[in-house]
Amino acid sequence: MTDALANSSRPKRIAIWVLRILLGGAFLFFSMMKLSGQPKMVAEFDTVGFGQWFRYFTGSLELMGGIAILIPRMSIFGAMVLLLVDLGALIAQVTILHVDWVHCVVIGVLLSLAIYLQRSAIGRPATPLPMKMNDPGKGPSDAKTPAEAPGPHPHTDFQQRNKSENSMTTRPRIALIIGSTRPTRFADKPAQWMLKQAQARDDMDVEVVDLRDHPLPFFAEMASNLHVPSKDPEAIRWQETIAGFDGFIFVVAEYNHSVTGALKNALDQAYKEWNRKPFTAIAYGGASGARALEHLRGIGIELQMVSTRSAVHIGGSDFMAVFPMGGNKPIEEIEKGLLPAAKAALDDLSWWAQATMTARAATA
Repeated sequence: MTDALANSSRPKRIAIWVLRILLGGAFLFFSMMKLSGQPKMVAEFDTVGFGQWFRYFTGSLELMGGIAILIPRMSIFGAMVLLLVDLGALIAQVTILHVDWVHCVVIGVLLSLAIYLQRSAIGRPATPLPMKMNDPGKGPSDAKTPAEAPGPHPHTDFQQRNKSENSMTTRPRIALIIGSTRPTRFADKPAQWMLKQAQARDDMDVEVVDLRDHPLPFFAEMASNLHVPSKDPEAIRWQETIAGFDGFIFVVAEYNHSVTGALKNALDQAYKEWNRKPFTAIAYGGASGARALEHLRGIGIELQMVSTRSAVHIGGSDFMAVFPMGGNKPIEEIEKGLLPAAKAALDDLSWWAQATMTARAATA
C-alpha cells in the first residue's frame, strides 16, 4: 500500500488512512467482544454450531487483521484477512442466524471497505525510474542500453557533463583495496599505478586501504553482521573503515584461479558496509587475473554490490615484463595498453558511485 499512497493525491492518502483507522478499529472492537466472551457472541457461535473454539479463532483473525491494516507494510495481509472474515460472517448471518438487515448492512459496509483497501494496496504500481540516468528527458522506452549506446563507452557523455558539475555534487570516496598480504607481494606496483590514474581525475577521492593494516582473523563470528553484530575488534574496525567509502577499486591477484584468501576473508568480515556500492578492479596473474576477477564479481553480487563491466588486466608478456621474477620493469613501460581500460573502468566506477550515492540518500 505504500507505493499506492506515495503516488496518490494528498486527499486520497488522507481518506485511505481514515478508512484504515475506521476498519481497523471496528475489527479490534469485534475481536475484543469475541475473545472476552460477550454473552451475545457466545450465543451466536452456539447457534452456528462450530463450537466456541471457532469464536476464539475468528476473534484472533480479526485481532491480527485489525492490527495489520494499520501497518503500511502489512496492510495487504490485513485487508485480505478481514475480507475472508467478513465474507464468512455475512454468509453465516444470512443463512444460519437469519438476523435483521441492519447486521447485514454493517457487515456489508465493512466488507466493502476491506475490498477497497485491498485494491488500493495492490492496484497501482510505483513509478519506474528511467533506464538512462544521464538523460532525464527520455523515458524507459527510448533509453539506450550500454550495448546500444554509440561510441566506445556508454557513460562518456555523463562523465563529460559530470566534470562541469563537480562544484555542485559531492565527490565519492573510493577505497583502493590491496588484496594481497604476502611479504613478497607484487600488488604494490599495480596498486600505485592505479592510484596515480585515479588521483589524476577530479570526480573522485581515492585512498589506499591495505589489508596488511587490518590483521583480520579468519571469519569466526556467529553469523554475518547483517544478522548478528560482530564481536572481534579487528572485524568491527574493518567494518567501520569500509562503511566510510562510496565505492572500491580492488587490486586482485590470481591465486589458483581465484582471489587471495586474505581478500575473501576481508569480504566475508563485513556485509552491510558493502551493500549498494560499486567496484572495479586491476587484476593480474594467470589469464590476466580474469578468473579471479570473475570470482570476485560473483562474491560482489551476493554482497549486493555493483560490478563495473570494465576493469584493468595485466597478463601475458606484459605481466612478465613488470613482474619481479621477470623483467621487473616499471608499469609505465607497458601502460600504453592499460590506459584505455583504466579510463573506462574509472568512468564506470564514477558513474555508478554517483548513481548509488543518490539512490542510497533517497532511501535512507
